[in-house]
Amino acid sequence: MTDQNKALFKEFETKFQSLNQPEEKVEACISFMREVLSQAGTPRLKDFWDAKNVCMQAFKEKMNPIKRKAYWEEYVELTTEAKRLKTILDEQSSFNLEQIELALDALKNDIDALSSAIEKVEPLTLSNNIRRLIKSPKYLIEQHAQLFVLNALSVRLNALRKEVIHTDMRIKHKNKLLKAISEYSDKVFPQRRELIKTLSDDFLLTIEAFAAGRMQESVPTFHLKDEIKKLQQLSKELSLSSPVFKKTRDILSGCWDIVKKKEKEFAEVNAKLAEEYDEAYKLLEPDCIAFSENPTTIQNGQALIAKVKAATLSKQGQRALTDLVQTGVHVLKQKEKEAEEKRKEEQKLQLDELMSSILSADSLTSERAKELEQEMKALLDTMVVSEVERMRLDAMLYKMKAEILLKANAQEELHSFRKVLKEKLNEYRKGAGGSSLDFEKAMLYSELTDECRSLLDRIEAKS
Repeated sequence: MTDQNKALFKEFETKFQSLNQPEEKVEACISFMREVLSQAGTPRLKDFWDAKNVCMQAFKEKMNPIKRKAYWEEYVELTTEAKRLKTILDEQSSFNLEQIELALDALKNDIDALSSAIEKVEPLTLSNNIRRLIKSPKYLIEQHAQLFVLNALSVRLNALRKEVIHTDMRIKHKNKLLKAISEYSDKVFPQRRELIKTLSDDFLLTIEAFAAGRMQESVPTFHLKDEIKKLQQLSKELSLSSPVFKKTRDILSGCWDIVKKKEKEFAEVNAKLAEEYDEAYKLLEPDCIAFSENPTTIQNGQALIAKVKAATLSKQGQRALTDLVQTGVHVLKQKEKEAEEKRKEEQKLQLDELMSSILSADSLTSERAKELEQEMKALLDTMVVSEVERMRLDAMLYKMKAEILLKANAQEELHSFRKVLKEKLNEYRKGAGGSSLDFEKAMLYSELTDECRSLLDRIEAKS
């Protein structure tokens, strides 16, 4: 009986005892009985039956017969209504009892299948950086899965206990259900309590180790902030004891304050460094701009770039100044490239003229031939030509010399030159016998061998 119901019945008793006339007593009883039946929710029928017994005693007293008859009819009507209501409540109580027993059976089956339920729990998600901070991530995930199931069972047990307590039923049924709930609770709550303690202690050690170790390392503040946030979120997801959760929150809050302090100090250092960067940039910028607009030599540009790299500059500032100097260096390199191309073109023209003169060996004197040979060798020393091209030019010189000697019929010189040509022929034959020649070189050796043999034949015929 609630305090309010107790007060109502006490008020009725006090009022009843203050009445003297039987009619007044009966009327007070009937009024209270009617009030009990009209209560919201489940009526307190015990008060009704107690008031009914009191009313029956009042009916035994002498009163007006007409009033007695009217009161009796109302009394009987209320009693009939109360019995009907009791039948409904008994059926409802029986249904509630059946439903609670079914819920208890389902709960018992779930407790018996605890291991299977734990395996079905979705694993706790831990990022890689948080895994590195926890001593045994796998064990933590297993503990979380067990507590997830045990927490769900504890919620169901508490809900069932409250439902049994607040459901109207026979005391023996209520006690039987509460005893069963208590037995099931003994299988869940001690295990849950011990697991919460173990998990809380382990997690607190992790947080303390983070504060004492990780926070002291030279780690970028944005990494620390991310880890603190994830640890805070993890502490909310885990089933920690209230004291440990509070201590964890306090430690991580302290870590957050340290990070904010580091960020402030870092910002101050950066601001000071930015001033140094700006000052160094302003000192170097005029020289870099001047070189980019009017470059002198590549060596000067490289020296200026080295000076920029040695200065205290930000990466962006260093890149900007280096790009300015590189602009001038590029201009100089482009000019050098153009000059080199022009020089090569001039050398090619000179080479073409020499080759044209050499090919007209019939009209050359011996002295002029020597001059052309010297000019050719001097030119080739300054040019980059392929091995094939150089061999062809050498062959042209040999042919030019042979033609001049044959024209002059210089027997002694022809005799000496024949030995040179024989050595050259052997050289060509040896080169042609190489196994690693490409097609172009093989054809060249064949061509030069034929020309050299032809010259030797002509010299021998002249001898």
